[in-house]
Amino acid sequence: MGRKVKGARGVSIIGGADGPTSVFILSKNKKMTLKQRIHKWKYQRRKTWFEKHIVAGSHTMDEVCQYVQKELGYTAVSFDDEEYQRMYKEMRSSFIMQFAPELLGEYQDAPRLKSHSEEDVKHFMEELDVRQRVAQEVPKDIFDIEYHCFRKQIDATKYEICIEKRFGYIGGGYIGGGANRKSKKLAKQFGDEFKKVYQYYGVTQEDIDNKSKRYEELLRTLAMR
Repeated sequence: MGRKVKGARGVSIIGGADGPTSVFILSKNKKMTLKQRIHKWKYQRRKTWFEKHIVAGSHTMDEVCQYVQKELGYTAVSFDDEEYQRMYKEMRSSFIMQFAPELLGEYQDAPRLKSHSEEDVKHFMEELDVRQRVAQEVPKDIFDIEYHCFRKQIDATKYEICIEKRFGYIGGGYIGGGANRKSKKLAKQFGDEFKKVYQYYGVTQEDIDNKSKRYEELLRTLAMR
């Protein structure tokens, strides 16, 4: 997922196709451009290569948190940090919507976009906001998450790795300024570190044999550029 910041460039990478952060994209042109088709072809080639080379070897989420700090040089963000609190609330509500929608009562079913008209899009977004507010009101003693955030500052660039232990979620991103060339370099640097985290988390032989969600997420992450 990408986000724009005035005077800066930002990129976020979400772990898993069903990651807790949802992205809404509108496009009138449903056909893929030549550039998009080339990127998809390259991605599929990388994915096919990794399918043949992934081997069993896994670590616990606690070990992953230690790895991010000791090996990659990240620092744990305080639970009292204002940014941490905001991300925790959003993450918890998103996990409720994904894993325990029954707790939302009449809002347990996700809203559907009827059309791409301005009125329907506005109504759709309003329904999403209401559903998220209802999720945020679910008491913590009924549903909670074990969310951790790790941060590393390099010059004017901030890297973040986010880990949720109970559901096995790994995500993160970076935000920093600079020219387009520098932005691409930052994206590659963070992407390489993000892949290292996923590789360290790894998979078991059972994950490989059963093509589990953990295996698919590792495969998808390694195939990214």
